[in-house]
Amino acid sequence: MLVVGPLGVAKVHALDLRAGLSWMDFEYKEFDDAGEILDREDGSLPGLGLGVTQPFGRWSLDAEFTWHVGSAGYSGQTQDRVPVSTDTDEAIWDTSVYMTYSVPERPLRVVAGLGYRYWERDIQPSRDINGRPVAGLLEYYYWYYLMLGMQFDVVDELSFDFRALWPIDATMELALAGANTRFDLGERPGVRLAAPWRKPLSQRLTLTVEPYLQYWQFDASPSVYVPELSGWAYEPDNDTLSWGLRAWLAAGF
Repeated sequence: MLVVGPLGVAKVHALDLRAGLSWMDFEYKEFDDAGEILDREDGSLPGLGLGVTQPFGRWSLDAEFTWHVGSAGYSGQTQDRVPVSTDTDEAIWDTSVYMTYSVPERPLRVVAGLGYRYWERDIQPSRDINGRPVAGLLEYYYWYYLMLGMQFDVVDELSFDFRALWPIDATMELALAGANTRFDLGERPGVRLAAPWRKPLSQRLTLTVEPYLQYWQFDASPSVYVPELSGWAYEPDNDTLSWGLRAWLAAGF
């Protein structure tokens, strides 16, 4: 059986299982109505990944899971526009299932699938530049997304992977005093770019090293009344730029 591996080189395997490590440079920003930055978070997050590929002739079915956790530096301001800095504990889960079709006589594959992303954002308590205490915030972001893209081989061991991403039902939940308030985010397309390099280590083992970049953006949510704040609030325009490096070891069976 001819099998196209996760991102490239043809191998004779009935099933590929893979696991690996990941490093992500994480950059998140929120903007006011004039496009000025309200707050931002920057940090490096280590991660783990698991995946499986099941081939069906020219088709293959992939499932992937990644998890990143760590701390990012937060730089923002209070409601009165007083600058404040602190740290944010980050945890990001991403899982996806997608089909890949290998185009006959071409070094090209078409990718289509569905994913789910979950981000826990725990902003730690701090003090503003005037020494006044600032409470922390716990927020959860999550959404499904459609993906459509293509992969093509540059050389035998190097491929390029482009995927357009469309969020579905994107939500932020604010956790305060034991109650959660939902904010519906304005959904806009995202993108993921990668350049995986594969090196066969044996008949069964393949090492893949993949630099990547991923971008998400959302429009502001409608205003929602938050009883715990005794007032109205909304989630501003925001975007997330992540880039990093993944290293996978795949075993064929």
